[in-house]
Amino acid sequence: MATQSPRIRRIDTALLFSLRPAFAVFTTILGASCVQKTSDANRAWADGENRPALVNGYTDPGSYFPWVGVVNGCSATLVGRRTAITAAHCIGSSGQLVTFCTPPCGNINNCSSECMNGIAYIHPSYNGPGKCGSGGFDYDIAVVNLDGDFYTSFSVMPQQLGGPASTPSVDEPLTLVGFGCTIPDTSTGDGQRRYGYNVVGDFGSQTIDYDDTSQAYGCRGDSGGPAFFGGSNCVQGVIVGETFCLFDHDYELTRVDTKISWIQSTSGDSSVHPCGVQVCGDGLCQPGEDCSTCPQDCGVCPPCNPPCGANQTCLAGNCVCAYNQCGAICCVSGEDFCCSGQCSSRCGGSCPC
Repeated sequence: MATQSPRIRRIDTALLFSLRPAFAVFTTILGASCVQKTSDANRAWADGENRPALVNGYTDPGSYFPWVGVVNGCSATLVGRRTAITAAHCIGSSGQLVTFCTPPCGNINNCSSECMNGIAYIHPSYNGPGKCGSGGFDYDIAVVNLDGDFYTSFSVMPQQLGGPASTPSVDEPLTLVGFGCTIPDTSTGDGQRRYGYNVVGDFGSQTIDYDDTSQAYGCRGDSGGPAFFGGSNCVQGVIVGETFCLFDHDYELTRVDTKISWIQSTSGDSSVHPCGVQVCGDGLCQPGEDCSTCPQDCGVCPPCNPPCGANQTCLAGNCVCAYNQCGAICCVSGEDFCCSGQCSSRCGGSCPC
């Protein structure tokens, strides 16, 4: 992939999932078998590490989570016009040329994907998966600085990051999204974007655990995919793998809310924001913005046709009541509008104010 020069293209991404031997990293703690398995990786590619896919998930036909794509056979999320994030173990080394792709149909094997090259940067505190409790998943995150504006090129809206107020709580609902397998340690189902639900089991300063295997959980190919709280589409975590320690088996997310400053500074992308932040002029028409409040991002409002009547104003192409210090000053026939005992608008008949 590194030899391909076009920055923007549509390609067949089935090849990205065709070269994936797998193994687990085994260590011993207190004489007991302890395993940390990543969910996916360029290291899953280059070194043959095991990557997860979403088990017990639901098929996304392409329109539910179009901002979730693939990088190096892992999952990834568009979080800015020129920025995607994925798991660090999916990247061989910082400065690596990678390709971020999103299939419009939701399956990389069934349609040409919308793709763009970029340079990946691994979090400087990432030390790789290792012993249980070693913090190998704490900073398992990488930023991909894309060569161009993915939003403008393909009309895919980036998602915001979980903000500082997004501290997880036990039993909080999770939504997981990824392109991984549906049967653990196999390639079955690879390449189809799926989503599913679980709950927060526990959390640390840099990770979130979930462990209810009767619900959706990560499988090979899901590493790097996003996790959201509840019904929000703010990215709260990145799927990274699973940990077996003594009698404890957890699936792991690396927290995003604790790494926002690093993501923003590394990307240099002014459109990467914490959840709920609206910045007029960043080129994204975000929820809460429209042509009347932010024409720079949402475009100039169309004129009202036919023209608005008396005591009305044109707002986003629609005629609405105008306002003065008394409030709305348009009324229907037969009504009077009163303000502080004075007749402010006479629509017919006497004014009883």
